[in-house]
Amino acid sequence: MTNYDKQKTRELINSLSRLLEAKKSSMDTSKFKFKGAPIILQTDNSPTKNLNIQVGPKPYMENIFDQRIEIQSPVNHLLLKQFERCIVLNHKNSSSVNLQTGANSILRFDIDGTISATGLTNCIVLANCHQLRLHNITNSLVVSDITTNVIMENCMNVKFSGAVNVDDFNFNFTNSQNYSYVEIERESLDWINGQYDADLLQQTLGLIHDCS
Repeated sequence: MTNYDKQKTRELINSLSRLLEAKKSSMDTSKFKFKGAPIILQTDNSPTKNLNIQVGPKPYMENIFDQRIEIQSPVNHLLLKQFERCIVLNHKNSSSVNLQTGANSILRFDIDGTISATGLTNCIVLANCHQLRLHNITNSLVVSDITTNVIMENCMNVKFSGAVNVDDFNFNFTNSQNYSYVEIERESLDWINGQYDADLLQQTLGLIHDCS
């Protein structure tokens, strides 16, 4: 990838960050601070929960639906398990992130360590990290320009936007049919600044499958 391509990717990530921050500031929010682990959130699965959740040290969160989660306190390791229709934001507040079994969500992580994702479907992942590992990821979009190779295994139809190199264990690191590179026009991402409700599912699917 050229320096110009890298610059466009950085601008895209910055644009997404601004859009998500604008959306965050426009919502009525309630804050919760969790202490200790494990932590299990009880939700009512309503499509317009719109909560801003602040998590404390050593978070373990499971069974999360229709939430917006912002990691505001420094934590060493974050585990997010079984989630759907969520927006998750983490800016320099975790050493590592482990994502397990999620769908139809927007996930933005800016950390110094490793992001490991397993069992994601129809998700948009914005990853600024040292290392990214993907396992059993299906029909998802990854926006990143990390310098280390992305490791993937047992994935299908993963689209990458950014200056990244990918090692697919299922294809001996060459000629993989499980992923492709795409260019995303900034205008196509403006929907993120729209309402956060039951339409998020269709909006996400539309962006993932329409980009080329």
